[in-house]
Amino acid sequence: MQGRLYPNDLKKFNLFPKKWQQEFNQIKKMDFNYLELLYDRKESDINPLVNKIINYKSVLKHSKNKTYSINLDFFTRKNFFKNIQNSKKLIKKIINNSNNLKVKLIVIPCIEKNQMTKKELIRFINILKKLIVKKKILISLELNNFNEKVLRLLNKKIGICFDTGNLAVHSENYLKKFSKNINKINHIHIKDKKIKNKKFINCRLGTGIVKFKTFFSILKVKKYKRAITLETNVGNNPILEAKKNLNFLKKYL
Repeated sequence: MQGRLYPNDLKKFNLFPKKWQQEFNQIKKMDFNYLELLYDRKESDINPLVNKIINYKSVLKHSKNKTYSINLDFFTRKNFFKNIQNSKKLIKKIINNSNNLKVKLIVIPCIEKNQMTKKELIRFINILKKLIVKKKILISLELNNFNEKVLRLLNKKIGICFDTGNLAVHSENYLKKFSKNINKINHIHIKDKKIKNKKFINCRLGTGIVKFKTFFSILKVKKYKRAITLETNVGNNPILEAKKNLNFLKKYL
């Protein structure tokens, strides 16, 4: 589950929550295995990804939960190459801090403001390879386009984050891409999308355009065994909405 149980704003739920401690305690009462932490500069002063939070490990221990992954959602609003030195410095810091937080994987969105050309992606992947040398961390790149030359650069430590909702919007053949490239996929974000006022918005799982039945049948046939994170809508009651989305997911798992 991506931390969306106590969002700072119901309309801006992809920000690091100020009540992050309550989120860990809440998922203890639910059936989630881990929280995926978010990074955003607006709440960086309270975010353990970039600042030393004394009680972070004690919260983890008390709630009997873990942090498996991090989503650098900040990059959906900031292009890596706009200020490459600062971007590299930030990613390097989070990679180093990830070891202390026992994080296994970092998701880096290469979409929206961080959409890259093929040439930029190739350069970016080569930069990441240098940053994670001798590091016990996996990188997962969220992409809207699957270029063969880019895919060939991926390895055991750098793979693809497959986002069901985003890719359903951007590609009619998203399920074929999923099946064909599943060996390159090291993380999955589960979300659904529907059209409202001529725009795609997040919606409750099973009420939008994503063909989940086919998606999960491919998942089963291909024997995917890596992590799956709910990156779903929050509704007016985020905790209740999370329970409904989780119950929907359980039908297929």
